[in-house]
Amino acid sequence: MRATYHRTGGIAYFHGCYSLGDDTLWGVTHRRKGGDLILKSLKSIRAARPDGAPVCLICDNWSGNKTGPIRRWARRHDVELCFTPTGAS
Repeated sequence: MRATYHRTGGIAYFHGCYSLGDDTLWGVTHRRKGGDLILKSLKSIRAARPDGAPVCLICDNWSGNKTGPIRRWARRHDVELCFTPTGAS
């Protein structure tokens, strides 16, 4: 089947998390993307570690990942945001 860029049924955004210690992959999906939904996803990831252990999140360079509320929240909750280099896959 040929690839197409016409998404007549819409698309979904998956915000995933892989836990090295538990060897599990999980995440949440959203019908749109925005800084508010990114923050909601990050909060669910932080909640998965109730022991307060530091969390390191690898994010792409989309500007919605770098909003002030996200950066402030990450600092307050011991979450390190690591951004991939521009143009990286």
